[in-house]
Amino acid sequence: MNKKIDFTNLGGYPLDQDSLAFMQDSYRGALGALARLCGDKTILHGVEVAAGNVSDGWIAYNGELMPFVGGSLGAQVVIAETVVPLIFEDNAQHDVEFTKYATCGALGAFLFSELKALAPLSQIWVKGDIKEIDCDAAYIAANFDGSGLGINERAGWAICNGNNGTKNRQGRVSAAMDAAQVEFNLMGKTGGAKTHTLSVNELPSHRHDYKHGGVGGVDSNPAGGGYGVNNPTQYTHQTEYAGGGLAHNNLQPYIVTLVIQKL
Repeated sequence: MNKKIDFTNLGGYPLDQDSLAFMQDSYRGALGALARLCGDKTILHGVEVAAGNVSDGWIAYNGELMPFVGGSLGAQVVIAETVVPLIFEDNAQHDVEFTKYATCGALGAFLFSELKALAPLSQIWVKGDIKEIDCDAAYIAANFDGSGLGINERAGWAICNGNNGTKNRQGRVSAAMDAAQVEFNLMGKTGGAKTHTLSVNELPSHRHDYKHGGVGGVDSNPAGGGYGVNNPTQYTHQTEYAGGGLAHNNLQPYIVTLVIQKL
């Protein structure tokens, strides 16, 4: 704490209202800063819904940490305050103890659905972290600007489209870096293709059969004997063309998601 009172001094400490106010301010300011760090309308602990009821817990709202009093689930969150009066030495009664809390109600300060659980510190994202999200076009339009920079609940993030310091991961799958393989030895290296056309060297070893009529015969000779006819010349023949030469699909089974990066 940035403020403290040393109670170890002897001689009778002059405890008064100013001293108590000093003590109260010492933690109210610090806790208010923590509340703002947690965000607005965030659940710090508890506030779990089960069978139409909400459990007790703690939330951060409007720069304050406050308990959430559980009960029946309602559409809205009410911010209430209880006041306890005390009788002073002069027999006058004054409101002294104030307790602010949140609870479900019919008409409140905000919708219960606006409360979001705060992620544990172990799940906090750091610069350069990548994650995939499932969403629709309306969500993208509401939470990212035209360049892909995150706004609203995606502030601090950006779509991995080559803008805002991100690499363009659109339409690509990721591969882990491997210094031993030339295709994957540098961060950000790209490769691969959606389609591929086979070259002759990539074709499996094969051959084609075709039929060729023989040339030759025998002619009778009236004088006796016969004449043999033979054609020793060799010819090179070609079969008809087969195949269309089109590229084939080279895609693995996939599902499309939105890839974003922490800035």
